Amino acid sequence: MERKPILIAAPQAILHFQYNAERAEQVRVGERVGSGESALEGNSRPGKPQSPGPLFRLIRCFKNSPEDEDFVGVVQNVKSTTIPRLQEKVKQPWNEAMESTILACVDHIWEQGINEERPFAVSACQDEVESLRLSPDSKLPVDTDVHVACAVIKSLVRNAEEPLVPRVVVDEYLEGRITDGSTEERSFATSFLLKTLETARLRSMSRALVLARMMQLLGHTAARIPVTRMDANNLAICLTPSMLQWNPNDENSLIKLSKMTEFVVKIIEDSRDHCESLDIYTNKIRTALQ
Repeated sequence: MERKPILIAAPQAILHFQYNAERAEQVRVGERVGSGESALEGNSRPGKPQSPGPLFRLIRCFKNSPEDEDFVGVVQNVKSTTIPRLQEKVKQPWNEAMESTILACVDHIWEQGINEERPFAVSACQDEVESLRLSPDSKLPVDTDVHVACAVIKSLVRNAEEPLVPRVVVDEYLEGRITDGSTEERSFATSFLLKTLETARLRSMSRALVLARMMQLLGHTAARIPVTRMDANNLAICLTPSMLQWNPNDENSLIKLSKMTEFVVKIIEDSRDHCESLDIYTNKIRTALQ
């Protein structure tokens, strides 16, 4: 049976795709007019198949297996041409309770859900996510759904007053001020991961521990694809909007999301490929906090 990639997108995101496809078509019409080609609005050259707009090619799709080809989605039955501005929740300050809850969720996934399929990709009961509250240094109940723990992590980092991944590092990547070689050429010392962790450590040692523990989990998950069904690309698709606090209302938001996702893929790959060095680094932070 043919396996097809699964496009993960909220209804609002689909409207973004449709809107940008229509904008792209307008640009193509303008280019044809400028070059002397006949291109009345709403018409196209006979016999030539319509290709998706350039921004459609930026849609990153959830893959069933690492061997799946890249996929360009085609959005159908969406008639709205306006992008609704999404209402954001009130941002919450980073504090001991938030950091402790995220660490408890990470520990719970390690202990109870390390062999779970599709972590961070499966929907959880929203009532359970919103009602989960922990006192500092406490653990989640053993019977807590692993996907609830994953959803709590995403919700907390999405609605924190600052992104878990330092914004300055991401901005440098988006602006092309930091580049990299292939995954095989990156050592831990020269990796995006270490640069990101060190930047976080200089801002907050406790938050750097949260990020390091998250990256340990994601690297381990990406290294066990036959069990988890989640490679670095799939994990990045699910986590980038939360970890980097992507704003769909920004100008060129889809282009930014694509580049942000690339960045998260790289730090997950670094976590997977340099797991022993990451373990040593994480233990040093933990010791410094004691």
